[in-house]
This record gives sequence, C-alpha cells and structure tokens, in this order.
Amino acid sequence: MTLSEPRLARWWARRTIRFRLALWYGVGGTLLLTVFAVTLYSFVAVRMGRPLDYQLRGDLARLEKTLSVKPDRTLLWSGAEIVRGHLKTSQFGSPQNQPP
Repeated sequence: MTLSEPRLARWWARRTIRFRLALWYGVGGTLLLTVFAVTLYSFVAVRMGRPLDYQLRGDLARLEKTLSVKPDRTLLWSGAEIVRGHLKTSQFGSPQNQPP
C-alpha cells in the first residue's frame, strides 16, 4: 500500500474476509428485498388498487346524483329528507325513495 491509494481502499483492505463477505451479503440482501418490495407493491397497485379506485369513483358519482344538501343543512336522498339516519316515511308508512 502506498500513500497515493484512496483512504477507503486502504480501510477495505485491512478488513477480514469474513467482514467483507458479511457486508456484501447484507448489501445484496437489502437490494434484493427492495426490488421484491417494489415489485410486490406495483403488482398490488395494478391488480387491486385500480379496480377499487374505479368502483369507488362510480359509487361516489351515484352518491352525488342522489344525495343533496339544502341550505339549512338538511340531507335529501332522491328528494326525501333524511332524519337521524333514516328516511322520513310517507303518510302510508312506507319509506319514500329508499336508497338502493
């Protein structure tokens, strides 16, 4: 070793083979685990995330069509007033415009 060698190279050369192999295996395992995690995340996002997002957007569109709020903050479901979580019933006792 000469003084012109980089400091890191001299440090690396002084380490035992056991230490160097352990370090290489640790770095390699970390990279392998990272690649696996990214691949798994991508697969799940494509296979499960997109269909779920599509379904939720459809549900939200249907909800926006049927639910409305009056200026006094009263909720209406297809024109029928919602009172404490239930639709108001008509005079004959059956709910008006029940949600699907």
